[in-house]
Amino acid sequence: MTETIPYQHGMLLGRTYDLRSHTVGSDIFPTDYTANPDRHLCPSTKINYKVIKNSSDVNDLLEVSGNISLKVKAGILKVQGMGSYLKDIRKEETALEILAVAHVETACTTLQNPTLPGNWNKENVVGSHYIRTIIYGGELIIKISLIATDSKQKEEIKGRVSAMFPIHGIVNVEGAASLRQMEHDLKEKTEIKFSYYGTTQCTKIPTDMDSMLQTLNDFPNQLTKINDGLGAPLRCELVPLKDIDPSFPSFLRQTGLETQMRELEDQYDDIRQSHAMLRSCLEIDADHMTTEQEEKGNEIEIRIHTVKTLYDRVIALLGVTTDGDSLHKIEDAVNFYRTNKKAVNFRTETHAPIEDFPKGRPLRIILVGVTGHGKSATANSIFGEYKFNTHMGCESIWNGCHMEHGTVGGREIDVMDTPGSIYIDISGLKLVNHYDPKLIELKTAFKYQPKGYHAILFVLSIDVRIRNGDLMAIKMLKKKFGYETLKNYGIIIFTHGDSFERNMTKYKRETSFEEYINSDKSLQENVLKECKNRYTLIDNLEQDPGRLRDQVIGIIELIDRLVEDNKGVTYKWTG
Repeated sequence: MTETIPYQHGMLLGRTYDLRSHTVGSDIFPTDYTANPDRHLCPSTKINYKVIKNSSDVNDLLEVSGNISLKVKAGILKVQGMGSYLKDIRKEETALEILAVAHVETACTTLQNPTLPGNWNKENVVGSHYIRTIIYGGELIIKISLIATDSKQKEEIKGRVSAMFPIHGIVNVEGAASLRQMEHDLKEKTEIKFSYYGTTQCTKIPTDMDSMLQTLNDFPNQLTKINDGLGAPLRCELVPLKDIDPSFPSFLRQTGLETQMRELEDQYDDIRQSHAMLRSCLEIDADHMTTEQEEKGNEIEIRIHTVKTLYDRVIALLGVTTDGDSLHKIEDAVNFYRTNKKAVNFRTETHAPIEDFPKGRPLRIILVGVTGHGKSATANSIFGEYKFNTHMGCESIWNGCHMEHGTVGGREIDVMDTPGSIYIDISGLKLVNHYDPKLIELKTAFKYQPKGYHAILFVLSIDVRIRNGDLMAIKMLKKKFGYETLKNYGIIIFTHGDSFERNMTKYKRETSFEEYINSDKSLQENVLKECKNRYTLIDNLEQDPGRLRDQVIGIIELIDRLVEDNKGVTYKWTG
């Protein structure tokens, strides 16, 4: 069974190659035979783009298998162009990535009807295959990074990009126009960076969409000046040595492992990125870390290093085997990864020992809303510990305000929890008005904070569908605080994210939270539009501390953007 793999230095026609270790061997055919191969012109050019969500998207666009991609990332395969991109560790977690790839093939050289020499000695041969064909051309990869200020803005950018054009396509006249329009629409509020990876040196590094498109279009002509018009060697076709000498062992190509390989690669990406992030923090930020944080960071690093060592070993053995046991090796590695991580992934966990909240000024926050919708639980989630009383049910279990102060993720934060404004009488199906006594109690909240609050978090349960009573609560709070409050200081926190996920699963819907919210016209007109679409979803019952932490960081990022818009001016209410 033949194999086609990316070209590595030293790969020549007629030379052996060990597909198990990805190392080049020795020449086994006479020089006069390998010096005169058949040459066929096979000109083709493809220029495509794709919005990247995960490693599978990258592999599909670059037309490489998960096995090859993993071996490049592990340093087993050393490949120009795509190799530099695959090995690149993503440092900007809030960046949306779009890849544009020009793949050009010019010609191929092939050994026809190879026969072994009379003095053939199998004992001197190292390898599993020999190189029969080399394909020439070039590959140019340009990474477009749309860098958001936070995870919320990243989701907004994703939505805008998906509305502009398909997530993958051809860079033709229409595709180029869409990319230019995207740059025009986003460049005012989004940093756009271009990175270049190629099999040949780029004559001009692209700095904007026009120069990027020009570079892609010029690339085929650039190859005509290299290697007598052939360009660079791109790929090699490998033939099993058993095809020319039956005494060689058979090597099995593992099939049916696509799903397992994708999971393995996603986890390996997490391991590599987490290891790099943690090393940087421990080396560069050591002076700003407490002894406890440093010890925890070292403990996480040991676990990551242990898992990475196993993954490196398993990846080296993937692909072609004599025992066909790749599936068990992958399963063992995946289980080891799951056992050693203590959050949704290692990237999330690496934030724990360091100051993982965005850097900024101390924050003062007040939570208001409907009884039983999760105000106190949200306040507890922000601190990462139980500080505020919570209770299942419609009646509020207390009538007063409660403030807590602390340093969380490196930020000083004051959180004020307030009594519920109204609640729904389930048995009588009517709205019970607690407006007078409970909203009057809100005056106490501002006595605690004479300097005012940076943000007012209006807490609503997403549950199944936002009800009229919820909208009435917002209306009542606006009347008390002032009608401009929601516009200038309000953020909507939707709770019960677990309920949303259950309903989507139950009804077999693939609807994102943003799509779900946008489908509610009443909510859009009465609440979200007024607060400039400042909203997020949280699951206060999330058992994974890392995942819950990410949701809280999303809230802090929203507040920071609001503070920036208000130039630090706080909301003060005298009642």
